[in-house]
Amino acid sequence: MTFDTFPAFLDELRRLGELATIDRPVDPVLAATLRTHRDELRDFHGGAPVVELPDPPVAPRSMADPEDGAALLFQDLDRANLTGNEVEASRIQRDIDTLPPYLRERGRATANNEANLAFVARRLRMSPEEVVTVANDGVTEFARGRDIAIAIEASALDRFLIEGRYRTQHDPEAIRSTAATFDPVTRSTMERAWFGRQDTHPAYGYVRDPSGAPSGADTYGPISLVLREDVRSRTTVSVGDSLGRPSESFPGPLDDLGRYSGAPMHVGIARARTAEEYAQYLEGGLDPDDEGGFYRNLYVEAQVHGGVTFLDVDEVVFTGAAPSAQVQARLSALGMRWSVRDIEPYSDDARIERRMRRADEGGEL
Repeated sequence: MTFDTFPAFLDELRRLGELATIDRPVDPVLAATLRTHRDELRDFHGGAPVVELPDPPVAPRSMADPEDGAALLFQDLDRANLTGNEVEASRIQRDIDTLPPYLRERGRATANNEANLAFVARRLRMSPEEVVTVANDGVTEFARGRDIAIAIEASALDRFLIEGRYRTQHDPEAIRSTAATFDPVTRSTMERAWFGRQDTHPAYGYVRDPSGAPSGADTYGPISLVLREDVRSRTTVSVGDSLGRPSESFPGPLDDLGRYSGAPMHVGIARARTAEEYAQYLEGGLDPDDEGGFYRNLYVEAQVHGGVTFLDVDEVVFTGAAPSAQVQARLSALGMRWSVRDIEPYSDDARIERRMRRADEGGEL
């Protein structure tokens, strides 16, 4: 790995790594990078002593708690509305309106997920705890042997290779994705609701099939930054788009999923009674005629905490064609592996044709 490729970036790391007075606020991403890659960077520091810093960042625990005061307010509001008690509903709504935005959204998401969990449990004639076990064990099984990756566009990769760090949409210098919803204010509120107060904003990626099979996450860009195995300890996950569907899942650490991280609602959609059935649903669906299923149309989202830099990338995977000679040279200078995924775009045509043929034969669509 060539450490002289990003002079400004590594000057900051050198300044943090040496026993010197820090004369201005420390960039939290740089600090997290030093903590995470201290041993690798020691040679770059010339063997100099390294500032004693806290342990490398870890995934924050799930903040979802159905007994939380804000969640209970939303549950009480639902009961008041169901019983037609408008006076009580108005009183509770006033109490909700006084909450800080992040507590309000945490309570709303928790209450909605708990209601979905109760519905699925009744539908499947299982206890809520049994549904949670199926959901979380199924996600764990699904994630086993798969990568944590970030899907990006070519312009974002160019910036990443120049700067050596991945910028989230909270950064005013970040390149806006043409697919991701740009709403840093709402995202900040939800991140505080999900993760509590954190020094850095997470980078959003997905749990990727190493075969390169098409995924719903591909909509965010045809290039995948496949991250190193050690990022898993600082990764939280949720099933589906966390910002777009907060009532379906609530992020939790990959190695210690929270009550709703496995998305009990999707257990109900899949009618899964075992972790194996749910993992199969997440992999591709339970319908043998559905070639894409969940993975092709959606994704298991990954939130990587503590920042992402070139030191965290194991491989860059391109779709359809090799990158330009300039990009190849930059990747080579960084010692970064790359490959090309040559897979036909997913199409519904073949699946629809098979289902119509089966219908003609007297089967069900």
